[in-house]
Amino acid sequence: MGAEKGDKKGENKSDLKMCCQEKPFARVLLLVMAATLLIALLPQPALADTAITTCTELQNIRDNLAGNYYLGNDIDCTCTSGWNSGAGFEPIGTSCSNNFTGTFDGQGYKITRLYINRPSSDYAGLFGFTGPGSEITNVGLEQVIVNGSWHAGSLVGRTKEGQIANCYSTGNVNSDSHVGGLVGRNEGGQITNSYSTCSVNGNSHVGGLVGWNTGTIADSYSIGRVRGNECVGGLVGENREGTITNSYWDIITSGQSSSAGGEGKTTAEMKQQATFENWDFVNIWALVDFVSYPYLQWQPEPPISVPVFSITGLVVVIGMMCIALAVAVSRRRR
Repeated sequence: MGAEKGDKKGENKSDLKMCCQEKPFARVLLLVMAATLLIALLPQPALADTAITTCTELQNIRDNLAGNYYLGNDIDCTCTSGWNSGAGFEPIGTSCSNNFTGTFDGQGYKITRLYINRPSSDYAGLFGFTGPGSEITNVGLEQVIVNGSWHAGSLVGRTKEGQIANCYSTGNVNSDSHVGGLVGRNEGGQITNSYSTCSVNGNSHVGGLVGWNTGTIADSYSIGRVRGNECVGGLVGENREGTITNSYWDIITSGQSSSAGGEGKTTAEMKQQATFENWDFVNIWALVDFVSYPYLQWQPEPPISVPVFSITGLVVVIGMMCIALAVAVSRRRR
């Protein structure tokens, strides 16, 4: 009996020792599991954005259409006129199944002299086709030349539920149908605080800013010459249940007295801040009254030209005034 009691006491001590040894391990395991769960629940850091500093790097965005990009400096794309046997730059995103869904932030930099000459191809523009989730912001395009077949714009040929904000373009855009100075076709997308001075030429659905719209256009304008045969508008060529608010076009410079949306204004009105109702001239826009059209605040202030008269011109003006005065005096004497 004594031996048995001794054995039991020994077993109890052994079990107690094993229990004490197992508890620290269990605690460590629980801590590891809790830490893993916490890390999984925390927001994960986004992948690093890719800097674009050359036209070649710009072209290579087509290799990852879901990436996040930003301009690191101004880019001169004059070289693109010699690319692809004269076809120029290949638009980023070329179809509904091959569209850009990433982000592109110009950071206030500009791309100049981009050349796209693809008159037999659809979806022509810096971005040919952008899809849901895409965001293009804070970039300027200057002196662009874009030639396409259907869906052509300087910035985007066709966007489907993409977002465009704080962008502008200058140059020439030519296409058969669905052609706009900034965007050819805006399908459920959002265009805000943007403008185009591009000359736009097409056959049908031609607009100074957007050719065909079912999305949202707000606080934007266009002033470029617009030419076409069917569904042509100073701001928008055709609008199908889209929303267009506080947006304008110049009826003088565009050569168009009507549009599928927006308000037409004279050149003088387009150079007055009072024209642009509810626009943000504190954080986004700037304008020199009676001198400039609205421009984005990250752009350099436009030069203010002061007329300089030559001596010959001054003599002619004075001479004409003297003649008019002499005629008036002569009539009074009679």
